[in-house]
Amino acid sequence: MADGAPIKIELKGVTKIFGPTPAKVLPMVEAGASKDEVLEQTGHTVGLRDVSLQIAQGQTFVVMGLSGSGKSTLIRHLNRLIDPTAGQVLVDGEDIMGLGERALTDFRRARMAMVFQRFGLFPHRTVIENVSFGLDLRASGRAAREESRAKAREWVATVGLDGSSASALPARSPWTPTSCSWTRPSARSTP
Repeated sequence: MADGAPIKIELKGVTKIFGPTPAKVLPMVEAGASKDEVLEQTGHTVGLRDVSLQIAQGQTFVVMGLSGSGKSTLIRHLNRLIDPTAGQVLVDGEDIMGLGERALTDFRRARMAMVFQRFGLFPHRTVIENVSFGLDLRASGRAAREESRAKAREWVATVGLDGSSASALPARSPWTPTSCSWTRPSARSTP
């Protein structure tokens, strides 16, 4: 725990194998076969191998690595855009693998959101409009939408974008994220 803060997100032994029968390939991966051996012998791709981590509430946590090293695969496990082949993904101590379709939708709406890389941005919306999009969907009324835009401006300023960049369309902005970014979609949260 960082400074005694509770653990917000925890991964325990998360492994992800891409292919038609990942469960059959899992023992080979667990026995220590390399990515190349797994691919050559089975046609499956190892995306993650036995990843464990803890992220405390309020902690800044950076996932960094070379292209193809599994950063996006790892991040997509946090809201179950990708399910692990093995392991647990816990948010506030709850194993989100146990969430049914309705509970998972509610979880994504209220507790976890994802801002995709450039290709996932709306080209017809400004940077601020892209950042506030999830909050705007939850907002009811003009005042709530203005509050979500104000929160988006705070976050954009936190990453060093000035007013003109934040008001630009993504194609004209210097904002070119190289990996996925996460934020809790709550108007009460602070950067």
